[in-house]
Amino acid sequence: LAQTLAMATAKAPARYAVIDCEDDARWRGLAPCIVALFGRDDERWDHYRAYDDELPDVHALDGEYAGVVITGSSHSATMKGSRWVDALRSWARDALTARECGGEGRCKIIAMGFGSYICAQALGGEVGLNPRGEHVVGGTTLETTASFRALTCFTSAIAAYGAPQGDAKGEKLSVHQNRAHTVTKLPDCGEVAASSASSAVEIWTTKNGELLAWQHSFSDGVASVLSHKVESGLDAKRSTSSKPKRVDSKVKDDLPDNDAGFLIGVARCFLRGGSAGAHEDETYLKERRRNARECLSWAAKRREEILTQRALARSGASAAANNAKSMPDAEAEAERAFNKIAEALNAEINLVTSEVRFLEHANDTASVVYGEIGQKIEALDVFVAALRQKESALEPKLTSIAKIEHQINDLEHTVRVIDKHVTALETRFKALRRG
Repeated sequence: LAQTLAMATAKAPARYAVIDCEDDARWRGLAPCIVALFGRDDERWDHYRAYDDELPDVHALDGEYAGVVITGSSHSATMKGSRWVDALRSWARDALTARECGGEGRCKIIAMGFGSYICAQALGGEVGLNPRGEHVVGGTTLETTASFRALTCFTSAIAAYGAPQGDAKGEKLSVHQNRAHTVTKLPDCGEVAASSASSAVEIWTTKNGELLAWQHSFSDGVASVLSHKVESGLDAKRSTSSKPKRVDSKVKDDLPDNDAGFLIGVARCFLRGGSAGAHEDETYLKERRRNARECLSWAAKRREEILTQRALARSGASAAANNAKSMPDAEAEAERAFNKIAEALNAEINLVTSEVRFLEHANDTASVVYGEIGQKIEALDVFVAALRQKESALEPKLTSIAKIEHQINDLEHTVRVIDKHVTALETRFKALRRG
């Protein structure tokens, strides 16, 4: 039985978990976005909604999961009285301190934005508003530490996905920021991995190598969507120009011009013990990033609106003419909208499919185990039947023994009666001799 279960476990796909901390409807598709960014097609990813009190069993992390990703959130890590935020903080404390430190093959944890703040608080650190009270939005240059650049996940990311854009060694990285808070005091068990002009702790790790946390925007989709206000403003200005610039049709597929992809590659390697898959390269990662961006349905919708506005501005047609679009244009827009919806649904379906495959595998394993138990029960039935046969054969003998025992009892009674008579005779004989 133990050998059968061991074989079944060896064939099971690697298992990871997403702890979703965002319940805002605008972020619909966040979990599939995370899976697309950090996952592989041959893995199982479980979706836990922290805001609905869903969290993995902290005592079974190392046995069940190879890695866990804690997402960002529109909620604040410093707010008081939130039941689920307090529960997540307690979970993080147990996950990062209750288990033994170090050790190969342990569950790795990635925490981003809100998640990184929760982990810092859980380990005794502090989180507060940015030092000057500003809300940091836009591109930021990070300065990485030598110890961070020496990590296997960092060097493996360079080898697999290519060097960062502006600095081949990765000493300076460019990312997109959107935050009002920062880690004001790093936990004693933490170590700074990167800093910036606005924060002394941009990226940090635990000294035992279990956690990698950063506070910048994790997703390419976030950068795209946050820029929609600027894009809309530019559209308004372009529409007043007599000669609007021609927009390349490929722009909508371009990824942000920063090092977000490289850091995503670092995180992918970190979750898998420091190495990337043999088939993974820069092209593979870009494709996963594009798929992740499309999972954020509201981002895709807003981008389509912007592109439509640009098309209308370039056409120079009147509002009436714009409302009376030709059938081919309408069909093209309908097809694009359908494709976006289909991609988002496919991402969710892929999550469900992976769970179904795991359940199917578990069912097959259970069938083998229960089959072995059935065979043992059949053997027990044969043994019980043999015992009953022997019991039937012994029953006449036991009856004879019972009869003999009854006769012995009668003889013992007779002996006692005779003994009484003998005693009486002895008494009379002694009396006669005295007389």
